[in-house]
Amino acid sequence: MTISPHRRSTKRGRPRVTGRQFRCSRCERMANQRRASWPGEDLCYSCFYAAMRARGVCPRCGHNGVLPGLASDADRRPICLSCAGIPADFTCRGCGAEGDFYRRGTCACCALRTDLTAAMIDGAHDPHAMAAIVEALCGVERPASILTWKRSPRVQELLAGLACGEIPLTHQGLDDAGRYEQTAHLRSLLVHNGILPARDEPLARFERWLTQKLEAITEPAVRTPVEQFATWHHLRRLRRTSTPGRHSDAGIRYAKQDITEAIKFLTWLHSTHQRTAANCLQEEVDEWLASGPTTRSKVRNFFSWAKKARLNASVRITH
Repeated sequence: MTISPHRRSTKRGRPRVTGRQFRCSRCERMANQRRASWPGEDLCYSCFYAAMRARGVCPRCGHNGVLPGLASDADRRPICLSCAGIPADFTCRGCGAEGDFYRRGTCACCALRTDLTAAMIDGAHDPHAMAAIVEALCGVERPASILTWKRSPRVQELLAGLACGEIPLTHQGLDDAGRYEQTAHLRSLLVHNGILPARDEPLARFERWLTQKLEAITEPAVRTPVEQFATWHHLRRLRRTSTPGRHSDAGIRYAKQDITEAIKFLTWLHSTHQRTAANCLQEEVDEWLASGPTTRSKVRNFFSWAKKARLNASVRITH
């Protein structure tokens, strides 16, 4: 007897629940779960959170706080809990402000402050500096986003390293931490709050890129002239024109292309003709330019620098 295999389900995700669905009073969409049942209203999760984010002065009683209810008039203006007849108290036990609870009767900001105090201030190497970081993180517009961000194990390691002093509270310390995706958000907050000075971030990324690019070159005959060209021509110019808070993206793209083409040419020159930038001949440069794409013409800037540096004055590349 042949046993037929079970038919594989082609539907993705959780099966749709139809027995418990309801229609949200505000968005009028079908939802599986109610987040709140208020007088005359059943709210889904999205509409509940949107209602709790509405803040201001109640047009009826003048209460200044959250305005989750809606007036019954034609304008449907947001009104406070009391005027809407909502039997709930959304006052945070920590700060006394009204809003949606995040954890055990406290708002997201108070929950974040409790977590960061335990992780960064208690027993910290420099409690005063860590307190400034905690204030910066708690002062964001949406503290719940920081609570989500710090769930990452790498972020927790970063914050712990700052607290114990293993990671210095400097731009270089964050760079050496080696977690650019995690440090970028923290760095921007620290700069915005004046804890770290402003700097040209594209220039800092270019410096890291250049270091990695040079470390990958194993042949000294190639690395030495490239390092001199990158440092004394491009990097010095970029640093001289850099202004904190102003980005230098265009100049950095130009410099990267120049340096990359110089590495390609000098590597080819050494492996094919066993020559260096100092004893390179004109016909070898012409061969390189004629046998490849037009981007190879970028090597012209390298030889213009080489002539000024008295490294090689015999090669000429016209536009």
